[in-house]
Amino acid sequence: MIEMEAIFGWDCYVGIDGDIFGIDRFGESGSGDDVIKYFGFTVDNVVDRYLSMVE
Repeated sequence: MIEMEAIFGWDCYVGIDGDIFGIDRFGESGSGDDVIKYFGFTVDNVVDRYLSMVE
């Protein structure tokens, strides 16, 4: 599950073999591109996390 906001509650849908990738804190600011990169929501990172689950 990839969510650019709170991850609370998703664990019951993802299960023990899934991966939850989100933001669990509040208060960061900056340009959208900088914040996305800071939290790791880049295409390369998201693809790497996905591939690590299916391999």
